[in-house]
Amino acid sequence: MLMRLAFTSRADYFAGMKKGLLFSLVGPGAVGKALARALVNAGWHCAGVFGSGRHTALDRRFAHSIRADYFTAPRQLSGLEFKLQEPLIIVMAVREPVISALQPHFLRHDLDWSRVSVLHCSGPSDHSLLAGFGQAGAGIAACHPFQTFPADQPQVSLRGVTFGIDGNAKGLAAARQLAHAVGGNPLVVRGTQRKLYHAAAVITSGLVAANLTMALKVLHSIGVSERRALAALLPIAQETIRNAGELGVMGALTGPAVRGDSRRILDQMVELERLDPGIEAVYADTSAWLYRLLGHELEEES
Repeated sequence: MLMRLAFTSRADYFAGMKKGLLFSLVGPGAVGKALARALVNAGWHCAGVFGSGRHTALDRRFAHSIRADYFTAPRQLSGLEFKLQEPLIIVMAVREPVISALQPHFLRHDLDWSRVSVLHCSGPSDHSLLAGFGQAGAGIAACHPFQTFPADQPQVSLRGVTFGIDGNAKGLAAARQLAHAVGGNPLVVRGTQRKLYHAAAVITSGLVAANLTMALKVLHSIGVSERRALAALLPIAQETIRNAGELGVMGALTGPAVRGDSRRILDQMVELERLDPGIEAVYADTSAWLYRLLGHELEEES
């Protein structure tokens, strides 16, 4: 997958240049689209959207919606009609192997990389993923939005969202600028700490959805439809999140583990084991972890 850096027109280029708010998007997936929309809404100008060509029609429509051209074919960066006069931020919202594969193709072109900052959106990876760009003189940074991006959700709010950033001096400045532009809050997370940082995001988002999926299965097993089950589950989940914000996470804890009711937990584990041993294991391990956290002793089944 090769891509070229380009601008929609000389007029658009200089219009954006005057603001100093130019960016290009590599990878119009869920994360990339959300970032691009937010940046354009903040007054930034997109110099080009670059995709793999697998979803050309869809991606081209998206590029058109933010007044940007869409590119997939390999072209010469050095063949630009005009050179960079103001800083450009390249946002690489693609997976790590794709970044590694694309990097040499970008760097083989004669471009003033000192005028460019390259940001990737990976949570667990630090800025060393972009080391080649840094050696060429570019600002480099990790700039990960601590947010969930469902593929089927066209609008994702970034206001108030934390952005885990890491980079060289120039890259960090660009990452902070981007985060502030969309209403986010940058947080410096370095090196291997990013793995734990990203694990926290997974626990807070993906595993919460996994817990809801398990609860759906449990209710379905007693004859409750998915629509009716969601009507029961979502209010209690939303109230738990609201309580965590207002009372603190410990104040939002409820249920048999908080009360120290080990007999109730063990009874439920028996029923869950019959239904789905995997769900029972999650329930048991989580309850035991809560017991340790709260200083209770979990009775053993006799």
